[in-house]
Amino acid sequence: MKLGQHVDRHRWHSLLSFTPIAFIGCLFLVALPPWLSSSWILQAALDGLHVPAFAVITASTVRVLSPPDPSKCRPRTLVLAAFLSSIATLLVEVAQVPAGRSASWSDVKLGLAGVAVTTGFLWPFPPGVRTHIKVLFLLAGVIWQVLPFVHVLSVRHDLKRQLPALGHDPNFGWSRCWHPHPGSAVFRDGSRLRVELGPVQYGGVSFWANGQDWSQCMALELELFNPGPAMTLGLRIDDTDSGTAHDNRFNGELHLPTGISRHLIPLSKIEAGPKGRPLNLCSILRLVLFSPAAQTPQSFCLQTAILR
Repeated sequence: MKLGQHVDRHRWHSLLSFTPIAFIGCLFLVALPPWLSSSWILQAALDGLHVPAFAVITASTVRVLSPPDPSKCRPRTLVLAAFLSSIATLLVEVAQVPAGRSASWSDVKLGLAGVAVTTGFLWPFPPGVRTHIKVLFLLAGVIWQVLPFVHVLSVRHDLKRQLPALGHDPNFGWSRCWHPHPGSAVFRDGSRLRVELGPVQYGGVSFWANGQDWSQCMALELELFNPGPAMTLGLRIDDTDSGTAHDNRFNGELHLPTGISRHLIPLSKIEAGPKGRPLNLCSILRLVLFSPAAQTPQSFCLQTAILR
């Protein structure tokens, strides 16, 4: 084969090397559907995918920058490819924001791990240790890919006393537990749950605990943000025996000034809510935040809901 033909074929193969880059770019830049953004398992898997994704991007960049003869790939080519791929990890996170996703330094770190794996795997180490070092870099890549699952499990363990699906991490599927009332809507606003109230009576949002045990805790803490004028929200907590009777559950009020407000409600007070019997803290059915009578559209954000 003539040298010119070999160079042309190399250029063609180099262009094809950008195909996985385009696919990976689409994967990380599109907005996530609700069923994916609400699953912590799929979120952790997508986070871990940064490692092999940027390993492929780095390998493709090396392919593009290498001479026609791959055996002549020099360390400086690997360094340049690693540098360009590292810049790509930052650009991808920035480009995710217009797509409705949030930038994350942890994703950047995982992407850099993928860059390091490919760079180490392709680095021309001495023949005597080359195989062992390549195996170590591959094992490191596997470990880095598993870390998001370990991190999420650790966070979930730390948040075990928080109301499920709403804490300081927005990836725990709050939309499966928090349901808007007719005439209302809920949205994820960063790490907050934003509730839009229409001009209807009893508009709000319900958290379905489905028999959750609160008996080992001392208080319920709610942190809310009110962007508008002062308002009052009703707070309702049912156990599995409450039914529909007004005096067979806990009923309270939360006064929200403009800005952030914190509300600490002792569970002993919640337990004494029903008339004639204690609320069963071992089997909480639901928690409801609602506007008794909203005359105009209003909104509030639920920032934290924690059992202390």
